[in-house]
Order: sequence, then C-alpha cells, then structure tokens
Amino acid sequence: MSIKFSIIIPTYNRHQNLSCCLMALAKQTFPTEFWEVIISDEGTDPAVKIAQKYSTIMNIKYLWRIGKTGNPGPAKNLASKIAIGEALIFVDSDVILNPNALKAYDKLHSLYPETIICGRYDWLMPMNITEELVANQFDKVVSNQFPQVAPISAGPLPGIDPRWQDEKTKFWKEPSSLSPVTGKPFALGMFGGNLLIPKKLFLEAGGFDANIKGHGGEDCCLGWELFRRGAKALFSEDVIGWHIWHPRNQAQNEQDVKKNIKYIENKYRDLHIKYGIIAEPEKNMIYCDKGTFISSEKRKELGVD
Repeated sequence: MSIKFSIIIPTYNRHQNLSCCLMALAKQTFPTEFWEVIISDEGTDPAVKIAQKYSTIMNIKYLWRIGKTGNPGPAKNLASKIAIGEALIFVDSDVILNPNALKAYDKLHSLYPETIICGRYDWLMPMNITEELVANQFDKVVSNQFPQVAPISAGPLPGIDPRWQDEKTKFWKEPSSLSPVTGKPFALGMFGGNLLIPKKLFLEAGGFDANIKGHGGEDCCLGWELFRRGAKALFSEDVIGWHIWHPRNQAQNEQDVKKNIKYIENKYRDLHIKYGIIAEPEKNMIYCDKGTFISSEKRKELGVD
C-alpha cells in the first residue's frame, strides 16, 4: 500500500514531549500502513532511542543534525526531502493529536486533495504529562484534570493574549470548515504544529523560509507565500492538537518575534502586510506568531512600529 501522509516532527531536546507526541500517534485510528513519521532532530541530546522504541509500531525515519540552532523551518524542510507521502502533516513535538486526527485529515484530503488543511490548536495547563498518561488517560490529560506543576496567575496562560481567543473563535467561524476558502488571509489561522500541506504545494512554495530565525513566524511566513500563490485552505475542528506546556524564555521569544515580523513585512510588502495580517487600520488586534496578538500599546514596547 502507498504512503498517503508523511508526518514531520521537528524536535530539539524535548524527549518527554516527543514521547508523548509519538504515543498520541500510536493511538491513531487511521491504519499505520498509510502514513510514515519523520523525526527531524536538531538537539544536542539525540532522541534516537525514542525513535527506535516507536519504530516497532509505526514507520519512522529519524534525522539528526549536530550543532544546529533548533530552528524548526530548516528541520522541516530537510524532512520533506525524504518524505514519500502525497501530503505532509506537520506536528510539533510538544503537540498531542486526538486519536481520530489522521482519519479526519484523510477524509478531508480525499475530498480536497489540493487544499491546505489547518487543524485546531488548544493549550494544556502546566502539568507533568508523560507518555503513560497519554496512553492510558488521554481524555483526562486533554481536559486538564491533572494537578498543575507550575503556578500561573489568574487569567490566560502566559504568552496568550485573551483577545486572541476571541479573534480565533471569530476567525474559525467565518471561513467555514465545510469547504476550502481562498482570497482570505488564512495565514492568520495556519499553525505549523498541526497542519497538512499537499507536498506539491509545499515544494512549489519553497518550503519554510530559512531566514526566519529563532522563535516563531516560519508558519505565518509560509502561509503568506501560499496565500500569494492562490492556494486554498480549509479549517477543521475535527483535527485537534493540544500543546504541552513548557517553560519559555519570553524575553528572547519577543526579540525573535520582533525580527521575524519585520522580515515578513518586508518580504510581502506587495500584500501590504502589517504585523502578520493584511493591514486594516480599524483593527487593533495584530497577528504576531502562533496565535499571539499584540495590541497597539504593546507595539511600541516591542519596537516594531
């Protein structure tokens, strides 16, 4: 049987998260003979033993590049070169997919083989999530029923602007999940941690831009390239991925975002992009990276005006 999907997982020194990610794939209801997994590892501590462990239950290819920076774009591009699936599914190593995710991807890809499929992306609270919990208590994990291991202040998770939650809900409702959309800035909702792109489209667009450095922006940048080329996207809540909480260097992330925003603006100047979206003066919500909005008050602080 031919491989339909190549699941590409970039990783960097996150063994426990990677194990959870692979365990979630092991629970998929879609037959393993139709998909392969390509782990593209740029970590200083290789995860080859984890790959070997799961290679007994799924088709895994493992790539390791020593001394790289952990920049996910080039890691994904490298994996795409050995992918044999007709479509590429990008899953971050800190994301666990719902058990029917691949089946949902297959259904939608069969209906719309030339369309990008953007999966939904939700956050988990700070918990010590293990592959055993993912294997045996998946529903409790994704409903945040385990004790928190790190305190957070009241309100949204650190790094998540509550206004984004409102915008995300509105955005997902407007471009119906029932049919592909074009002529809309679907880069807004295109998260590279749970995403299907037909391989032909991905290669024609040149893959992820290696000029995006550090945290965030490579998926948004590719989204604008695909948008400019007239690609169609479909948004599905049937393909849900949950992001595993982990500590962040917020100061460094903001610096990376600032640089990447400017690069994207300059690259797609013909689209009149401002801070990641097509500029609309009446809007105060500014798309930045992976579902983070920066208000007008925050722009000056980040130095991106």
